[in-house]
Amino acid sequence: MSVRTDAALCGSATPKRVDVALSAYASRPFPILKSELGGFFRVMVDGSTRDGQSTLFPGNTYTVSGENRERAEFVVSLCVEAASTTVSGGFYFTGGNFLCFQANF
Repeated sequence: MSVRTDAALCGSATPKRVDVALSAYASRPFPILKSELGGFFRVMVDGSTRDGQSTLFPGNTYTVSGENRERAEFVVSLCVEAASTTVSGGFYFTGGNFLCFQANF
């Protein structure tokens, strides 16, 4: 995890950018390019969902490995208020597993 100010990508209301590394495994191959990563969603604290692609900022790493491209490791970016010292996150893939986390910084 890393934290930095990035008002250019996050905006002035939520200028603090929190980058979190995730690892996923699937029985179907992951796409080669992160722009082709479909069926990936972010779950908000209120239970609503958003397209997970919006958290894959330009320059964030995305690596696929395994004989059948069954493993993906990538970084998501979450934007929070400048005074924030914690963030909660939830992500899932359509028809797949989910993960939740809370990070303090």
